[in-house]
Amino acid sequence: MKRFTDKKVFISGGSKGIGLSCAQRFAAEGADVFLASSNAQRLADAQQQVESESGQKVGYHASDLRT
Repeated sequence: MKRFTDKKVFISGGSKGIGLSCAQRFAAEGADVFLASSNAQRLADAQQQVESESGQKVGYHASDLRT
């Protein structure tokens, strides 16, 4: 059994760098992952990448959480 099965994870800044790496790891461990970022295109690319690597469905929404 994967460590994060039946767990939900929300990651802001999930389209690149540390956020993307966290999303990849959580999804690989069975978590339901939801990504947020201000760059819609990078976010869509990250969502597709994480889904294809992990086989998990990944939700996302482009938004600016700084304000």
